[in-house]
Amino acid sequence: MSDLTPQQQLQVAMNKVDEALAEAMAIADEHGLVINLDISYGMGGTYYPPVLLQGEESWAVDEYYMDAEQGGWIASSQTC
Repeated sequence: MSDLTPQQQLQVAMNKVDEALAEAMAIADEHGLVINLDISYGMGGTYYPPVLLQGEESWAVDEYYMDAEQGGWIASSQTC
């Protein structure tokens, strides 16, 4: 059994999610891949790495006010 409080256990789990997402974004950036994240209804989005925003996905820069040099997320609700 853990000596952590339930709130601390939750924070540890959320830190793991943040770390995994950062790793996935680094892989996407390196290889020009898109990430589609659909956690639950109304909680999702698509990550576009800089290399795609400067090329085949450049439409997203103007349509969603994205920074082509940094890449970024488009919330699923923005595409409705």
